[in-house]
Amino acid sequence: MKTFVLQWNPSISCFKEKDFREFFGTPFACDIAMNWSVWEWEKAQPGDDFYMVRCGQSGPTGIVMKGFFLSEPYVDGDWSGKGREVHYIDLRITHLFAPNHPKGLLTTAQLESHIPGFQWLGGHSGREVPPPLCEQLNALWEAHVARLRDYNNPKVQVIDPPQMQTVSEYACRAAEALTGQTDLDGQPAMAHAFAVGAMGNTPKEKICGYLHDVLEDTDCTVAHLKEWGLPTDHIQTLLLLCHNKQQPYMDYIKAIANSGDPTAITVKLNDLRHNLARGQAGGHAKQVAKHTQALDYLLGAMASPKAH
Repeated sequence: MKTFVLQWNPSISCFKEKDFREFFGTPFACDIAMNWSVWEWEKAQPGDDFYMVRCGQSGPTGIVMKGFFLSEPYVDGDWSGKGREVHYIDLRITHLFAPNHPKGLLTTAQLESHIPGFQWLGGHSGREVPPPLCEQLNALWEAHVARLRDYNNPKVQVIDPPQMQTVSEYACRAAEALTGQTDLDGQPAMAHAFAVGAMGNTPKEKICGYLHDVLEDTDCTVAHLKEWGLPTDHIQTLLLLCHNKQQPYMDYIKAIANSGDPTAITVKLNDLRHNLARGQAGGHAKQVAKHTQALDYLLGAMASPKAH
């Protein structure tokens, strides 16, 4: 998952102060349809996070909104009227700040002081924050929001994100996503997902087991997982378990082994064991050889991690 900075300059944007004020104080602001232009749209995908920074000379500058992308980038009309090709992305809002109350904002002065390696004012809207700076930005943000909550500051509106669901509810989500899909033997793909989920020993292992194929084999995106209330650490595990077909399979297995994520390793072991059993039952020699090699490697890596 990536993080982007969007910029809002009320003096030139078609999104004006009055539009923002209509958002602020609205209990269901997270349901408001909103999109924004993204400069580095080729890098963006559903589920990526964004911070919106107010800039310009017409008022206080700083972060006024946080959330994540809901859609793939798409071309729409040029808001500036210059006839350019502009790419937009739909947004899901999770935090709003009253932009005319500077004490409620994480200001650009603070951002520039703590994270000087990024251009917070000026430049194009919708640039990716380099990964080394994301941890600093997120830590600064969490500390700022925590301080405002401690003082019950009315200048911030934190929209409650979707709550994490139960293990059985995530199993149902997986079933819905995999509906209509079958395996090499014509069996419902959900049967495999249910088997891997049932092999888990902890709630996280079960949930990631049920969902382990949805990012790889369905139209489900990280944005869907966030909308379902799946925590970030679960999503990171599922991203590890998602095999990019352009990556050699054994490189993918080695990445899981070297990840240090115990849930990803356990779920992959469960996945390989079930795949191996159904491959042997169905007489799929190529799949049996592939999964045997992967299982042996992963087990060996767990037994002697320094050797791998």
